[in-house]
Amino acid sequence: MEALTRLLEEAVDAGLIRLHPMCQEPRITHLLFADDLLIFSDGSRHSLTGIKKVLSDFKALTGLDMNAAKSEIFFGGYTEIQSSVLSDIAGVKLGTFPTRYLGLPLNPSRVSYATLQPFLERITSKMHSWTVKNLSFAGKVRMVASVIYGMVNFWSSVFALPKRFYEKVDSLCCAFLWKNRTSSAAGTRVSWSDICKPKKEGGLGLRRLEEFQQVFNLKRVWNFFSGSGSLWVAWLHSNVFSRRCYWTTADSQRLSPTVRSMIRIKETVAEFLRCSIRDGRAASFWYDYWTHMGPLIEGFGQRGPRELRITLESVVADATVNGEWQLPPARSNVAETLQIGNLSGITKRCGPPASWDWNAVEKLTWFLVIFYNSTWVVSASSKVIAFKCYGEIVTIERNLTGLASSLDSELKLKASEMLKKFLKYWDGIMGVNKMLILATIFDRTKKMHFAKLCFEKLCGKDSLEAKEMAKSVTELLTSMFKEYIM
Repeated sequence: MEALTRLLEEAVDAGLIRLHPMCQEPRITHLLFADDLLIFSDGSRHSLTGIKKVLSDFKALTGLDMNAAKSEIFFGGYTEIQSSVLSDIAGVKLGTFPTRYLGLPLNPSRVSYATLQPFLERITSKMHSWTVKNLSFAGKVRMVASVIYGMVNFWSSVFALPKRFYEKVDSLCCAFLWKNRTSSAAGTRVSWSDICKPKKEGGLGLRRLEEFQQVFNLKRVWNFFSGSGSLWVAWLHSNVFSRRCYWTTADSQRLSPTVRSMIRIKETVAEFLRCSIRDGRAASFWYDYWTHMGPLIEGFGQRGPRELRITLESVVADATVNGEWQLPPARSNVAETLQIGNLSGITKRCGPPASWDWNAVEKLTWFLVIFYNSTWVVSASSKVIAFKCYGEIVTIERNLTGLASSLDSELKLKASEMLKKFLKYWDGIMGVNKMLILATIFDRTKKMHFAKLCFEKLCGKDSLEAKEMAKSVTELLTSMFKEYIM
């Protein structure tokens, strides 16, 4: 199907197909899943002719053809006569909403309780099936939790369903559980609210469907803020939240029920959502929880944008210039707390890396390469490599000693601190594990000559410390040999 995608993209670029106004940014020419295909255009005669040409070219290339008998064409904003004429030109029958795609209804209007009647009948038929007549009580609970709730949650994950629908499904499940029928739940032994409590509280561990709906609403908001690679998220940013961000967009009839359900839970979202600043271009300055003070709009109130000269739509990066905070002098206790107690503790700079950032990274690599090379020698071998350890210890100590004498004050300070910690475990005769030195000596390519060379590199040639270390290791070797021959 990659060929079809390429043909549609090229047809749009060539002007053979005109995109729907809401599908231009991001560009959406079609949606495809397995053999289910949706193609979008402005619905004009010109575009329909272009789509027919693309499908004809695709058939010539692959031998795959569209089944006109199973295809439908849908129009929005056209009269019935115009739709009929265009349908005849396309050679595809005119479809009507609602229709189904991937098991879910597609409808430009909201999903009403009347629209859900066929779905309720499917749920009822599951409960009336002869296969569930002889289920035990535990089996019924499992069926409700897995089968019925699975069907409903599949819809809830996509649509904002009416509260009346959830109440009806809860009533059907309650009647099925206690009376093995779906007519009425009146007279049940235990209320459904008690059944839906956790087991440790006396319930059966089920959850109310409205709670699932709340979870799915929160998940949609989470996907909106975190799923930057999602086509749905990109479409929302360009067509719904293009002028105003999520936090400042008000509930409106012009929005879809799904988007409205996201907007209505702002207070709950603000309580749980936290953000990472990174480059500051995605985090809202006023509404996101990016400081210890929480959303700044709560502390400053409506006077905040005027006091800090930052608009409500601004992101954190808008409050910086060349990576430094650019805020007016504090004129209130809240502003003083922000600038002294919060921003001063945020060491992560907003904006692209500057020259001093790369200098800091370059200095860090001086240390990283030392430990990387030693780790590679010791850890990347499939054989016993104890004889290599002491040589790497000496290499690390020598490198740190050299960096501790650097003319760069920052580099000297870091190296000195690291060397101090290193010598705590590996310093001289008292700190080093002599068995590591013996493992080096037992290597026939090194022997005692390598150990003496290491001592001289660390302590200086012909120094007293080097001679003492060589003497100590020699005495250990002698004692081990005597123990061996006894």
